[in-house]
Amino acid sequence: MNLKSLLKTSVLMLILLISATYAGAQVQGTTQKSLPPDSYKERPKSLNTPEKKANETMDKLTKTLNLKDDQIAPLKKAMLSFETEKEKVEKSTLANNQKYAKVQTIQQKKHKDLQKLLTKDQYKTYQLTFP
Repeated sequence: MNLKSLLKTSVLMLILLISATYAGAQVQGTTQKSLPPDSYKERPKSLNTPEKKANETMDKLTKTLNLKDDQIAPLKKAMLSFETEKEKVEKSTLANNQKYAKVQTIQQKKHKDLQKLLTKDQYKTYQLTFP
């Protein structure tokens, strides 16, 4: 390999390295990540009570999932429990990252409860409709 060919190869490799680094930096800045615990902020206070939120959720679930009569009462109880627990955490004096973690745990429990109370098809529809 002569010097001219070696120089061309080196320049080309340098350009590729710079391009890859630049492209990687752009991709890294645009990837979506879940919110870190310290970014959990208390949502604006509303006049909604846990009961009202649970009822609104139940109205949506009933219409969207074609709930059977025997599913409504247990689901309503689960939604009310979820909303009540969530409100307690949001009103607590815990640090924001602790509130975030507690709410995540409550949401995981809600999803487990929903899996038990809904049919497989209803739960799939729930996941797609209520992300």
